[in-house]
Amino acid sequence: MGNRAVRRGRRRWRLLVLFAVLLLTGSALQYELLTSEVQSRILHRIARECTFRVEPGPSDAIVFPTEGPFPIRRGFTRIPAIIDSLGVMGFRVASQARLSPALLKLHEHGVPLVYRERPQARLRLLDRSKRPLYAVSYPERLYAHRDSVPDIVVRALLFIENRELESTAHPHRNPAIEWDRLVKVALDRAADRVVGGRSRGGGSTLATQIVKFRHSPEGRTHSAGEKLRQMAAASL
Repeated sequence: MGNRAVRRGRRRWRLLVLFAVLLLTGSALQYELLTSEVQSRILHRIARECTFRVEPGPSDAIVFPTEGPFPIRRGFTRIPAIIDSLGVMGFRVASQARLSPALLKLHEHGVPLVYRERPQARLRLLDRSKRPLYAVSYPERLYAHRDSVPDIVVRALLFIENRELESTAHPHRNPAIEWDRLVKVALDRAADRVVGGRSRGGGSTLATQIVKFRHSPEGRTHSAGEKLRQMAAASL
């Protein structure tokens, strides 16, 4: 009788410990989903290592995009061919970027290069006296800064695409991921495969959509892996 009571006591203790562990794990997971506290620390460390520097001469630590509407439209995908063509004509590379190991590693995994992309591309040709011969910008017109965008445009965009983006309740929250939207999309697509006729709306946030429209092939999401790469780039 005594041994049986001891075993029952141990079993109850184990169940109590298991319940406490599950409760703490669930609470920690809920806190992370709401605040992205752990994500923000990890992503910050990775992003801090995504750097480049421009040095004289050709670079041995550089890669160029091969697809995506943004690089194609701006001619980034054609840079290697342009350099080769100009080299035949006697031109040389005066200076070029050296990418950090972290940026090169992201590229190996198919993640678009993380850097502060300029909204406007500019080309200036100078003569030997540094006087301008030709200059062009694309696009020609754009908003100078965030405050110059009409408020109704901002509110309409956020209402349609990402209503939680400007919330200040959790300042470290990852703007590239909204877990409730992702879960809903996953459940809808699972149900669509089983019974059909379900809505197949996307779960992308505004940050992820910007990466998709700029850097994914044809500006579209062709696979789950592509979606993960979009989220990774947007988060960083």
